[in-house]
Amino acid sequence: MDADTANGTGASGHTGRQGLSMTETISKKILVANRGEVTVHPARAIADSGTHSVAVFAHDEASAQHVRIADEAVALEHAGQPKIIGPSSHLDVQRMLAIAHTSDCDAIHPGYGFLSERSDFARQCADA
Repeated sequence: MDADTANGTGASGHTGRQGLSMTETISKKILVANRGEVTVHPARAIADSGTHSVAVFAHDEASAQHVRIADEAVALEHAGQPKIIGPSSHLDVQRMLAIAHTSDCDAIHPGYGFLSERSDFARQCADA
C-alpha cells in the first residue's frame, strides 16, 4: 500500500471514504430514480466519474433531457401495461428495484423528493 492509500488521500490529494481517492469509481452503473431537471445533474456527474447511468421514464417523458443524456433508459411501464404518465409513476419502489436489478445497477441515486424522502425505499435498497 502506498502512502497516499494508507493515509486516505489519492494522487489528487482529496480524501475519500475508506481510503479511496475522489477520482476512484465505486459503482459501475447507477440508476437515477427520478425525473426531469433534477436528474440531469446527477447523470452528468455520474458520466464525469466514468460510471454508466440508467434513467427511468414515464410515457410522457420519453424524449426528456435526462432520458437522452443517460447511457441507458428504461420505461417505467411493463409491456402490455397502460401507458404511465406523470410524477406518481416514479413512486413505485418495487418497479425501481426491478429496473435496477435487470439493468445490472449496483447503486441507485434517488434524486430529490420522491423516493429520496422515503426511509422504506432506503431499507429496501439495502436489502436488495
